[in-house]
Amino acid sequence: EKKKQEIRKYIPDGYEENYVGAYRKCQDKPGGKTLSGLPEARFEAYARAYAGCGNYTTLSYRRSYARLYEAQACTTNGTFEKFTELFLSRPQDLYGRTVRLEPLDATRHLDNLYEITSGQPYQEDKAYNPNEVWGFRDYGPFKTKEEMEKSPVFNIKKNEASFAIVEIITDRIIGVVMLTNDDPSNLNVELELPIVKPSTDGTVEQIEACFLLLDRLFAHGYRR
Repeated sequence: EKKKQEIRKYIPDGYEENYVGAYRKCQDKPGGKTLSGLPEARFEAYARAYAGCGNYTTLSYRRSYARLYEAQACTTNGTFEKFTELFLSRPQDLYGRTVRLEPLDATRHLDNLYEITSGQPYQEDKAYNPNEVWGFRDYGPFKTKEEMEKSPVFNIKKNEASFAIVEIITDRIIGVVMLTNDDPSNLNVELELPIVKPSTDGTVEQIEACFLLLDRLFAHGYRR
């Protein structure tokens, strides 16, 4: 009982109530077929996504996001296990069909972000001019990882946020998307042009990363 009380300290207000309500809703109308051997998987996936949106998002957003998450998480037994592990370790991540957004962290993301934006050959990508990524920015390209870590990419201000763009299928980071000049009193914030490797520029992954942020912001009442 003491352990349960300790855990409850970290559960946001309204989470349990929203989880139970969403779970029952999905029981009445699941988004697809039951996974073999996991009869409650869809209910759990829908409920965790719905409740994770918090009390300050619109109901329509919670429902649509939960359905999307349920569909992605319950594609197979394997995907459900993967999404469950990710949720338990990283409940704050945002999920789409092709990418998920993780709050940017140097320990987790610096090495790979530097590799894909340095212009050097990396995995299936050939060498390129790094100014294709950094040419229109006030910082970069960077000569070292340490230089990147000290840059505005990782050293964000109080009214900014940065998110790693990670492919759902490969779990590889393909870029970063940033919010700046957040002004919650006037419900506006700036979405910066994503920092992505050239092979990702203009792809559905880049577009969806921006959509996921904008969709959540509008659900919180932001106007522009």
